[in-house]
Order: sequence, then structure tokens, then C-alpha cells
Amino acid sequence: RNLEIKSSSSSINSQERTRFRMFQAERNQRAMHELGERHMRYNEYDEAIDVFEEILRGQMELHGDNDHRVGTALHNIATVYMRARNFTKTIQICQKAIIVRCRMLGPSHPDLAVSFSQLGIAYLEINEHRPALRAFRAALGIRRKSLDRVDPKIARLLNNIGCSLFELGQLLDAKVAFEEALAIQRSIMRHNSPSCLGKGSKPNNVNHVLLTIAATLCNLGSIQLRWKMHENAIIVLEEALLIQESVLGDEHFTVLSTKGSIRYLERKRQSEWSNSLHLGVKALAEKMERTNTGVPNVPRCGLPKYINISEMIADVMTLTIGDVLGSSSVESNSSSDKNSLNEDPKGGDGGQDLNWI
Repeated sequence: RNLEIKSSSSSINSQERTRFRMFQAERNQRAMHELGERHMRYNEYDEAIDVFEEILRGQMELHGDNDHRVGTALHNIATVYMRARNFTKTIQICQKAIIVRCRMLGPSHPDLAVSFSQLGIAYLEINEHRPALRAFRAALGIRRKSLDRVDPKIARLLNNIGCSLFELGQLLDAKVAFEEALAIQRSIMRHNSPSCLGKGSKPNNVNHVLLTIAATLCNLGSIQLRWKMHENAIIVLEEALLIQESVLGDEHFTVLSTKGSIRYLERKRQSEWSNSLHLGVKALAEKMERTNTGVPNVPRCGLPKYINISEMIADVMTLTIGDVLGSSSVESNSSSDKNSLNEDPKGGDGGQDLNWI
């Protein structure tokens, strides 16, 4: 009987010692995590990586390889590599984190979406747009199951999906993604307007939402630019510029970049207007020649002597499409540079980089 009591007491003491060691280990892990974050704040990435790798080893010793805390430790290491702009290592470690998190937490856990999103951004940074798109779509699938339809995390993923699709030349799909992201961002803004600040919203939060709206507008402008729809591009970029100036001021590099894009588009619009007028005048002259208007003192293929340019423009505006096409039929093969919505022309001077968020 005494032996049984001693054995039971020994077992209890052993369990208590184990729990105490686990408690001490967890407390040490938290202290090390704070140390790693401090290194990151000072951009000491090598030191931060050493700390988080030590945390990983500790978690594996305490819990084994198959534990969700191991997945968290791997994700944190990938985050440090991302901040250090070592995207190849970010991808390698992030993929390991995804495997562990999927196995231990299930395929629909929000933490898995965080790792997929980070993986997608790393791929974007090295211009690997197809794997980036797969990662963002995986993250979006998880987010849609667990979050409200107008959550900013969903808007962020849609914007990044749009960036990937844009780079892959799938402009229509990119436009759909950007527009859905923009609709969510505007909805969030309505619920976080200055009139609501007294209910818990902070000015910084409102400014962040405003800047995400501006970023998505600029991305839509980039699509319009690819399609040579310069008027539409100017409209969305001017809205983005107003937002950016209200938050960042007039001299911020983002504001200056948007202003540069608008100036470029305005020059393109003016050039297109001049070319259209030139084509119209040419068509008017040829129509007069074909119909033998009998205008006195006008040489063959010439124009009547208009009193002012508005009269000439009025006559140009009366031309039919057939008149204009007839005058430019010889040049149509060489001068047709209008792109269909599915075409993906390269180039695009004056465009700005897409904004992933």
C-alpha cells in the first residue's frame, strides 16, 4: 500500500516537473520572440533570423515536427526573410509553413491564408506571376469562407490577384478583380468615414483605407492605359490623385508619380485629338474632290477658304464613317494600333507600376 502511494506521488511530481519545464520553455519562447521583433524593428535581420530559428528548434524539441506552433515558427522566419528582401528563402520557408499548417490546422484555417498571401507576395517580387496568382487564389478561397464579404483582407487579395492577372496579360479578369476590390474598399470607407470616428475608428485607419482606394484606382488606370483608353485612364487617375494629395500632401513621391502619369496621358489625348482632326480634314478634302463640289479657285484635292476654323470643324463633323475610312483605306494596315480588350501590348511609356497591397 505504501509502495502504491509512493509510486502515485512520484508520478504526480514527474508530471508537475514536466508542466513546469513546459511553462518555463514557453516563457523563454515569448522572451525570445520579443527579442526577434526588436531586431526586426532595427533592421537587424541576420540577428532576427538567428533568434527565430532558435525558437523553431525549441518548438520542435517541445512538440515534435507535427505541431501548429512549428508552422507558426516557420512562418515567422519567412516573414524575416521577406523583410530582408531575400525572396527565394521566403518562398522556401513559406512553403514549409504551409505544409505544416495545412496538416495540423486543416485546409481552411485563417493562418494558412496568411502564409499563402505571404507566399504570393514573394512570388510577385520576383515576377513569378503564375505561382503568385495560385497562392493569392488559395488565400482568397480560405478568406471568403471565414470573413465578411467586405473585409479589407479580401479586398487586398483581390487587388493582388488583379496585379498578377495584369502581368499575365489577362486584362479583363484583372479589371474584374480590381473593380471588386474597389467596391469593397469604398464600402469600408463609408463605414469608417470621419463622421464615424467617434465610434472607435482612428484617422490613421481612414487614411490607410483611402490610400488602398487610390492604389486600386491607379491599377485600373494602368489597364485603361494598356487599352489606349486615355480619357478613362485620366478620370480614374485624377480621382486617385485627389485622394493621395489629401493624405500625403503635394510633394510625396507617390503623388508626383501619379501627376507624371496624368501629364503623359494628357499629352497622348492632345496628340490623338490632333491626329483625328488631321484625318478629318483630309477626308473632307477627298470627299470634295470625289463629289466635285465646284468650289471656285480651289485646286484639285484642296479645301475651300474657310473664314474660321470652327466652320471647317463643323464640316468635318458632318463626315460619315465611310468618308473617313475611305480616305485612310490605303494606310489602314499600317496605322491600326487600337487594341482589343484581350490584347496585351507591351510598352506603355508613362504608365506606372501596379500597386499590390
